[in-house]
Amino acid sequence: MVLEWDELVGQLIVPDKKRNKIHIGYHKTGTTFLQKHIFPDVKNYQGRIYSSSGDGKNHSFKKLHGGRSEKTCENIIRKFSNERGIFISDETFSKIRHEQLFQILDDKWDVLVVTRHLPDLVRSRKNHRCRGFFLYDKIKRASPTSEIDQEIRDFYNPKKLLAGITNLTILSYEKLFSGDNEELARLSMFLGHDASELFNKKSHMKTNKSRRKA
Repeated sequence: MVLEWDELVGQLIVPDKKRNKIHIGYHKTGTTFLQKHIFPDVKNYQGRIYSSSGDGKNHSFKKLHGGRSEKTCENIIRKFSNERGIFISDETFSKIRHEQLFQILDDKWDVLVVTRHLPDLVRSRKNHRCRGFFLYDKIKRASPTSEIDQEIRDFYNPKKLLAGITNLTILSYEKLFSGDNEELARLSMFLGHDASELFNKKSHMKTNKSRRKA
């Protein structure tokens, strides 16, 4: 089945080095791997940064968490609103509705999203304990043999993001983690940093390998 967002994968906005960049880290799309092994090498990367202690806590934005996901996102964007050329990545931005995201982000931000084959993503999300997310209960109840709920389809459909974000780069999880050179080149162009060699060296360390097939 050809999914409705397939035609958008590979879309790339060539970023301006003076503009801020943000990776909206959807769960189960390689976000933790990117945050641990790729993004820290990018100039002006401000987090999410993992502690060397391995506790998994977001030490870079710890003081910015405001209880509700929307408030946390507002705090993070406000912190960097007067800076230029910085790069951040945080899963919290993937926990809020698109309309809330559009209101929080302004046109100063270039946005990166990694997509994944939706049935695989939902199946993997069911095994992931990510609370504080408005679709959590609906995803937990989703049946692998039934049609995926339209609200879930809409939330993970990059076409919906295009309604409020013009500077959007969309990459494929499957292509990135299979070592596709063109997709790695798109990632490198967005980051303004050659991530291909580092990605290929580190891909065997992909986080949550025990659940890779989930």
